[in-house]
Amino acid sequence: MEKEKMRGSVYYQTAVLTKLIFFEGVKKSDRTNPNHEHYGCVSSFKTMESYRNVWNNFFNYLKEHFKLKNCELITDEHIKSYIEYKIEYYPSKQYLEKITSALGKLEIALNRYSKEKYQFPIIYDFKIRQELLNNARDLKLVANN
Repeated sequence: MEKEKMRGSVYYQTAVLTKLIFFEGVKKSDRTNPNHEHYGCVSSFKTMESYRNVWNNFFNYLKEHFKLKNCELITDEHIKSYIEYKIEYYPSKQYLEKITSALGKLEIALNRYSKEKYQFPIIYDFKIRQELLNNARDLKLVANN
């Protein structure tokens, strides 16, 4: 059976993914417990809004630079390209940390989406984001405001 791709605008796709990891008011102990259903989720509206803005920006970047319109096709290569693109503009350390954190939540959301939708889910692994963040810090490619 061929997989039906995620359709819709950038904003629709990020809305679908947001619903999978945003649960208002979930306790931190539940979000950090690997055995809990809300493990890795976001419970703050402000944080989720901030992450979703990063996702929208990232998806628009993919559409423009890779002609990619389906978020299910994101690979670690896309993550690497986007973070390197952001580093070119010498971002603040805090801003780059927010981007890498948001992309980490995107990984969780995509894995949940894929697990819900397919018998043989796609496994997303964006650990490259942490390596790039650490390198940027080490090489002083970020502004330390």
